[in-house]
Amino acid sequence: NASDISVLQKYNINYVVNVTRNLPNAFENDARFKYLQIPIDDNWSQNLASHFPKAIQFINEARSKKCGVLVHCLAGISRSVTVTVAYLMQTLSLSLDDAYDMVKRHKPNISPNFDFLGQLVEFERRMVESRASSKAQTDEDHSQLGGAFCHTAALVVETS
Repeated sequence: NASDISVLQKYNINYVVNVTRNLPNAFENDARFKYLQIPIDDNWSQNLASHFPKAIQFINEARSKKCGVLVHCLAGISRSVTVTVAYLMQTLSLSLDDAYDMVKRHKPNISPNFDFLGQLVEFERRMVESRASSKAQTDEDHSQLGGAFCHTAALVVETS
């Protein structure tokens, strides 16, 4: 729960990705927390993929500072999952299927909307094209990730 400070503290979460248009950032006036608001509705007309680069950069910034990250939306099954899957695809050089399965193992009720899945398919296609022109560093990426797991509606990246 993005508004439960005890949960945020338990997982050392100082960075929060809020993938909603209208939900408030519960602790935005608290200097301990940094927010990225992605103002997206959960419907077919929304371009969530255009926000993947800044979300991935935000999560990586948190990890570089040894901070946990919470990625949330309203129901925790579509928007936050889409961002989490994109992050795992890029960070771990995973296929869409593998990243999706990784999230689903930790949170079985995920259900990104059809258009968001299409955006992930396109994201994967671009990643494959990019990899063809440069050498992937999968082993290094895996070792740098540390522990990652899904917590309720979100991705929480554990710190070492």
